[in-house]
Amino acid sequence: MPAWLKLLGGAVLFGIALALLDWGHLWDGLGKVRLSAMAMALLIMLTIQLVLAVRWILLLNHQVKIPVAAHFRIYLWGMFLNSITPANLGADAYRVTALRSSSDSIAPLIVAVLQERLLGLAIYLITVPVCLLLYAISSDSRPTSEMVLAGLAAIAAIVAIVAAAPLLRLALRFPGADRWSLLQRILQFGDRSVSLRRIPSLARVIGLSIGGWLLWFALVLLIARSIGLALPASLLGAIVSLVEISRLIPLTFQGVGLREGAFALLVAHAGGDPELGFLLGALAYLVVSLAMLLAAPLSQIFRLFEPGGAPASR
Repeated sequence: MPAWLKLLGGAVLFGIALALLDWGHLWDGLGKVRLSAMAMALLIMLTIQLVLAVRWILLLNHQVKIPVAAHFRIYLWGMFLNSITPANLGADAYRVTALRSSSDSIAPLIVAVLQERLLGLAIYLITVPVCLLLYAISSDSRPTSEMVLAGLAAIAAIVAIVAAAPLLRLALRFPGADRWSLLQRILQFGDRSVSLRRIPSLARVIGLSIGGWLLWFALVLLIARSIGLALPASLLGAIVSLVEISRLIPLTFQGVGLREGAFALLVAHAGGDPELGFLLGALAYLVVSLAMLLAAPLSQIFRLFEPGGAPASR
């Protein structure tokens, strides 16, 4: 889908949501927002970027021989590029290009990008049923049938991800597969990308992924409480992950309109005000956008810690 069409789609969805919601409730919620809460949320988002940068370095597993400070600089500059490119592809393309000259092959870079994406998706999928289970245990109310369906769908997706690696290895052993060199290479590449058990320091990588999600959840919870949205924390955690999964649908630029609308619908389904849900999404992703912009000057700070100067790429 062309970028201009995604921009138009996002604007239309955003406009429809605003037209359907009660502006009075929106203004009431906006009036409750504290500047200190937004500043804290921004600090949390910048911390998330650093946590995920460490995860990225671990995924590369020393296959790129540049100083650690250069890794942080390149990662953060990629985050800035995400603010102006669709589907967060700017960071992926930039990191592969910037690190290509320092790596023996482009394959490990692409595998690391795919593993990073897969880890992010896996964490969102896992946290949906976990949060719904916590809600069912801690609340007098039972999850709705739609919530249960969402949890089951997430579990099915997790099973599919786990089963992907052995299925690919089975395909590689299929008689005649070795006769098609291109097919064999594609299957081997896919096996390397989805076999998370092959990741060195896997425990630390998973820990950083969980830590990144917990920080993102803390950011959203902070804003939610600031605007007066009092949904149970466990239920809000499931909503946070479901919204992130919905952003994978490539309908709008950066998910604008889709993510805010998803927050409004899910919060309303959970018994909250859709206006506060919409406002929560708008404020949370405003913080994300600001952090992406601040990643540019932050990346240049790491340049000061690079011994012997920075690599040729930015």
